[in-house]
Amino acid sequence: MPLPKNPKQGRSRRIGTRLGETVTSEATMLELLRSPCLDPAGRFQKLTKKFGCATMVGDLEFRKDIEHGVRSKWEANFARWLKHHGLAYDYELCRFPITETCEHYLPDFRIGVSGVFVEVKGLWMPGAKRKVTCFIREYPDERILVLYKDYYRMLTPVGGWEK
Repeated sequence: MPLPKNPKQGRSRRIGTRLGETVTSEATMLELLRSPCLDPAGRFQKLTKKFGCATMVGDLEFRKDIEHGVRSKWEANFARWLKHHGLAYDYELCRFPITETCEHYLPDFRIGVSGVFVEVKGLWMPGAKRKVTCFIREYPDERILVLYKDYYRMLTPVGGWEK
């Protein structure tokens, strides 16, 4: 059954992929992001040692209220939303090699306690979709949540929200 266009239609909406996790509201997203990972530090430290930390390059615009640069208003707003809800995160922390395409994938956020990676996607271009799909296939133990346009709009705006 296709997802409804309007988040307020009341039917279950899926925000993201991985391990059958279904997020139907802002509250269930918070629950997912707050649930502790079985071994967040150990597993992630191994990944960081193996692949190294990302160097943020490209078009980052610094936002004073979140104290770091981001690539879009949506990423800035999602960072504000995380801070408002007391969720620690890292921005573009770890670059994952994708062997199938000889490229790298750099998730937007890694949520501290849960270890969930979050990709904020306003435009879902074929190249980005391919990278996320390959990431899911090549790193089956990692959890990722993809915030699409309709789901992003379900978030309650917080202080400093950009339109």
